[in-house]
Amino acid sequence: MVQLGALDFAGGTVVHISSGVSALVAAWVLGPRKDWTVKPIIPHNVPYVLLGVGILWFGWFGFNAGSALGSGSLATIAFVTTSVSASAGGLGWVIIEWFNKGKPTAVGLGSGFVAGLVGITPAAGCVT
Repeated sequence: MVQLGALDFAGGTVVHISSGVSALVAAWVLGPRKDWTVKPIIPHNVPYVLLGVGILWFGWFGFNAGSALGSGSLATIAFVTTSVSASAGGLGWVIIEWFNKGKPTAVGLGSGFVAGLVGITPAAGCVT
């Protein structure tokens, strides 16, 4: 007998679906940027971007490992998978950026870190 279902360790599926839908609605309400065809829109404070990514990553450890409700092997698995997936996301983003643009950027690295964190959250305690 086949059982269908989903594993959602830290409640990330609900969080990410609801925030994705709300971001889509906000983008629809605000509309497109008016000046994106006139001038490039680049980050103006890269150290703050990286500081924000670091703080977010630190907090994400508490969210994912803390979802184990104790400091045992499950929390350890969640902690390690959180770090490994964020690192893999950053590495993957840098490699793709290197091929597409010819050089990696720090903001791209931070974007990859966050993408890795988002991607692993629902399965942080289930991936060994």
